[in-house]
Amino acid sequence: MRKDSGSSGTRPIDVIRRCSSSVKRSITIPEWEDLTLYFGKITIADWEGVEAREPKSDMERNIYLLISMAKLENGTPAFATGDKMFLTNEADFTVLQRVINFMFQSVYESVQEAERAVEENPTLGSG
Repeated sequence: MRKDSGSSGTRPIDVIRRCSSSVKRSITIPEWEDLTLYFGKITIADWEGVEAREPKSDMERNIYLLISMAKLENGTPAFATGDKMFLTNEADFTVLQRVINFMFQSVYESVQEAERAVEENPTLGSG
């Protein structure tokens, strides 16, 4: 990581762009016939889009976020907004919570791991 980005002429926003990973992470859910869901990063725009729906609870917010963020391998949405009722009323809470927890995890476990990834591929997040 650049310790003094100001002296090198690099703007902080350029550093953030380089470090902003476009990597997709996946989770396979055995309880759902080994369904694999893919997630990218959660942005403020994603969060605000869910908040605009005025969720009544944290869980409802998380279900809306899951619906908007979960993708299939080909990039298509895994869920439709209409799936909220089934996910809320019939899907196993512990399985949903595990998937939601995964969705909120960082792509990288540490700052050092993120820095190594950018050093190995400086174009991460530039697309």
